[in-house]
Amino acid sequence: MPRLDKITRCCQEKRVLDIGCYGDRTSYGHPLWLHGHISDVASDVVGIDINEAGVNELQKNGFDVHHEDAEDFDLEQTFEVVIAAEVIEHLTNPSGFLNSVEDHLTEEGVLVITTPNLHSLFTLGAYLSPFYSEEEHSIGFTPSILKNLLTRCGWAIDSLELVTHEDIPRLGNKIANTLVPRRLNFTIFCVARPDDGS
Repeated sequence: MPRLDKITRCCQEKRVLDIGCYGDRTSYGHPLWLHGHISDVASDVVGIDINEAGVNELQKNGFDVHHEDAEDFDLEQTFEVVIAAEVIEHLTNPSGFLNSVEDHLTEEGVLVITTPNLHSLFTLGAYLSPFYSEEEHSIGFTPSILKNLLTRCGWAIDSLELVTHEDIPRLGNKIANTLVPRRLNFTIFCVARPDDGS
């Protein structure tokens, strides 16, 4: 199941915080814009983004979004689900991010993280390209690196898997699911919650 479908399933009838809500390649108006899909299924959704111009555009179009830094934010609200899709790889202070998220979760709330898999065929192929440039990411993740980061920061993992990405055409996803070992899929999908020690 592609990343977008899995994320929206987690948001069904929930109060959701979407971190990095403006997006990049698939921003407002694009048919794959994640925040729009979340808004369609959540009972309530709030967004934050570091892109001030993007936030202003969304506010003008009626979205409840705020210009905030994902590594240190305080909305004085709590949420049943916090989504951080393709965000964590851009951060320089992931523990600050996790602390801020924890402050915004309800008692039973969960954090959903998606991030590119460093071991995916797409990433390995990109590294071999003479045109490849990695200027936006601060850190890269494999499932084990993400698991280690979360557990060291006091989080318990509900699920951790590799999934396909909706940016890849449907036929490409079918081929990937049939021919490519799952460990080489493009996107890491993780659901975690603060570890209460029980």
